[in-house]
Amino acid sequence: CGVEMSTSQQQHRAISIRVGLLARADGSCQWTQGNTSVLVAVYGPHTPKRREHSLPDRAYISVKVLEDQPKPSHLHTAQTNPTVLKQVIHNAFRSGSFQIIDSLYPRSQITIVLQVINDDGAIFPCCLNAVSLALLDTGIQTADMLTAVGAAILSSKPSDADAVNALVPASQRLQVGSHSIVIDPTRSILSSPLCEGEATFAWDQRERLIVSWYKHDPLVTRSGDSMDDSDGKSPASSLYFKCMYAAKEAWKQVCVFKRQAITRKLMFEVNVSTTNAARAKAAEIAAEVEAEDNDAMDE
Repeated sequence: CGVEMSTSQQQHRAISIRVGLLARADGSCQWTQGNTSVLVAVYGPHTPKRREHSLPDRAYISVKVLEDQPKPSHLHTAQTNPTVLKQVIHNAFRSGSFQIIDSLYPRSQITIVLQVINDDGAIFPCCLNAVSLALLDTGIQTADMLTAVGAAILSSKPSDADAVNALVPASQRLQVGSHSIVIDPTRSILSSPLCEGEATFAWDQRERLIVSWYKHDPLVTRSGDSMDDSDGKSPASSLYFKCMYAAKEAWKQVCVFKRQAITRKLMFEVNVSTTNAARAKAAEIAAEVEAEDNDAMDE
């Protein structure tokens, strides 16, 4: 089950979603964005295997990050480090407006398994979007549905003009003073010396904002609609809000796309259910007809 979105929308790379593709998982989603692809499987609620994970008032939530070929820690980017990815998922789905309502599932365990198939930038938004759809596919109740968008900030001083133009066409970036904002950056953009920072913005359906923001530093999570220095006077604050507004426009497009994927998945399930019911009814009628024929032959 999947739908496609063209690359012409908000300079966003093509997105492909497959929901419910893993038969053995209770819920699953593969989110592909350009060359970045992640796969998420959710298991549960199920009985915990360890006694200490059986909590009387809520579910125990476990997050696992799988790697095809484990790498030494110094070869990981900040985003593909399993510890950082676990932190991002826990921060988003254990607290705030996207949290799993774990009080509905006491003495049970919910396991979220995430695998990065390929990382070509914007891995945080891809992981967050995939987890939210996999949880929805499972039927586990959350406070709201999360949709995330990534952005990068590049230095665009006059001396860097040629390098920036070679890295990102002018039509795919927003100029803000001596900086450029790029939505859905690729890995080549993020690894460029011109990249001064990256942000992951995530909103719920009521447009409440949770921001995971870092600038080549350890991840910092801020909640609410403002930064600590959001007085609107400092250059950093102005750049932050410009970046947020640009991401918000892309977020609207991704929200529409996610709704299309969910609608298609529900329609598929309804069609399968209707088909199965029709087959069962046809079999029942055939059995009744056969029974009547047998009775007529006996007479």
